[in-house]
Amino acid sequence: MVPILGLSDLTSKDAGRYCKTVGGSMDAGMATSLMGTMPGASSFLQEIPVDVPQWFLFCSEMAMLVASKTCLLMHAIGVTKAIRSQCYLVVPDPTYESGLVCWRRKPEWDGAVVWEVFTEVLTRLGADRVNFAKLYATGISMGAAGVWDLAIRYGDFLAAVAPIAGRCLWPENSWPMNSPTPHPKVSQRLQQLPLRAYQTNTDRYADNPSEDLEWLCKDCTEMACERDLPGVEAGKYCRVKQRVWQRSGGGASMELWSAQGPLEDWPSCHLSQRFNDHLLWFRVYPNEEWGLGAFFQQHSTSRDRQWRPGLPLDPRSFEQRADT
Repeated sequence: MVPILGLSDLTSKDAGRYCKTVGGSMDAGMATSLMGTMPGASSFLQEIPVDVPQWFLFCSEMAMLVASKTCLLMHAIGVTKAIRSQCYLVVPDPTYESGLVCWRRKPEWDGAVVWEVFTEVLTRLGADRVNFAKLYATGISMGAAGVWDLAIRYGDFLAAVAPIAGRCLWPENSWPMNSPTPHPKVSQRLQQLPLRAYQTNTDRYADNPSEDLEWLCKDCTEMACERDLPGVEAGKYCRVKQRVWQRSGGGASMELWSAQGPLEDWPSCHLSQRFNDHLLWFRVYPNEEWGLGAFFQQHSTSRDRQWRPGLPLDPRSFEQRADT
């Protein structure tokens, strides 16, 4: 099985709920990977209940307790058979009370705290149920920024990441204003980490990562193609430009799957066109043709890069430019 970590920007009314974990059926002794998802900011999603047959609940002194309700993101992932049958889903609850969300000019995921909670879940599951070579993260809107935060801090340990509908906020000194490139250690992590960003080209609701990716990959070889992928309503499609950048000296590829907006695959949607274009995850998560599950399963970390229980928690700040 594959583990999934998930982050959102929903504000919970209930303090003390740290995360929800969902698991599909598992053979005894089967190693499992963990994939994380970070959901986005729409409060109405929180009220949609999810009915998943098997739950793995983790209660501890840290109040790591699952909620009775969660967002539609969990529903979308939960009903995708390919992911549900192979993954643990770890969905941290975004509250100030839990410490998972902090304020830096606006609410943001605190990457160091998220990583601490995630690795606590990994430790409790143990190596007999988690394949530490297959740790993934995906997130939407503000959660996409949270996935980027994990990538630049802890990308060494992640097999692949997929931010959706959001841009990296480049916290602290991870990409100094006076530098053409990110902090050296950030650059090194991103060069090793397979990354696929999903974004509607007309969407700037949580900003757009396209320019960052183009700049990060300016010395890479680019390949591109266009495909029609399933939309929200049956028989409706989204035109998607798939861009892949490969490094001449080796390393991981970076990808941008850019849906060509304005999106017209959800004519019954009552939301504004601007917000409809932002809700790209309604297309990506439920439909295997969008390739998220296959992308994750292609990748694993080498043994020398794998996270393991007992490693000291490192907040990975970027206060100094020089490598230390």
